[in-house]
Amino acid sequence: MVEQVLEPGDLLYLPTGTWHGPRAIGRSLALTWACHPLSFGQFVLGALRSQLTRPTVPAGLTTGLSEAAPEQVAVYMKRELEQLRELVGDLTVEDLCRHWRTLACPSPEVPDALVDHLIKSGVIGQ
Repeated sequence: MVEQVLEPGDLLYLPTGTWHGPRAIGRSLALTWACHPLSFGQFVLGALRSQLTRPTVPAGLTTGLSEAAPEQVAVYMKRELEQLRELVGDLTVEDLCRHWRTLACPSPEVPDALVDHLIKSGVIGQ
């Protein structure tokens, strides 16, 4: 086992499943943050989810699938794909960062208060 002493402001990242035995020297604050792997595609889909919740596939295309003419299905899919391409094309880095923030900090008041506290206590600089 490797021994490491952390100083104020240090951060220790341990990959999932890493065995460890922490021991505090004096006062200590420990936060555990579990992360689940997410592909970039899943991440982008999450950012677009609110815009993709329009009405579902028309009933005529889902009931009695054999009744829907293949050209009707193709026309519908082409239109939806064009709209999806437009949505993805309009997506900005700021949109993705905003979505990341909702995943990383579901309750923005808590992280802001924690950051304020850490700045006031001198643990991190402004």
